Amino acid sequence: MTSRAERRRERRKEIRNEGSSGRLGWILGGAAALALAIIAYNLVSSMFDDTVRASVPVEFDSPQELVALAEGVSSGNPDAPVTIMEFGDYQCPACQNFFRQAKPILDVSYIQPGRVQFVFYDFPLEGAHPNAFLAARAARCAGDQERY
Repeated sequence: MTSRAERRRERRKEIRNEGSSGRLGWILGGAAALALAIIAYNLVSSMFDDTVRASVPVEFDSPQELVALAEGVSSGNPDAPVTIMEFGDYQCPACQNFFRQAKPILDVSYIQPGRVQFVFYDFPLEGAHPNAFLAARAARCAGDQERY
């Protein structure tokens, strides 16, 4: 049989253990609430701020001048006799079909052997695809990290 003093000591240990786990719960709960508040603030502020989503107006006189201003992402031999230029929209279903069906054949048959240079230009159609410009910007950011 345990003495009364030993039972009191055990009970104090239990109370201390319960208190420390309770504090940890409050700390984790507070951190989670702070994280949610930050996420909510960023979401709400980005909905009303078009700084990131707004396209950049470019003035040009001819399509050739626009191509000269554009910075494409190229693959293949830069000295190839043929250059294929694609102007694509990341939300366009037809562009997606080209990317899935025709581009792999071009890659294997013409681009990898060095017979063709392929250059992709971002051409977001914001009227039809509201997130196309943001997707193009995200792709370019991925390219800056060598993950295009």
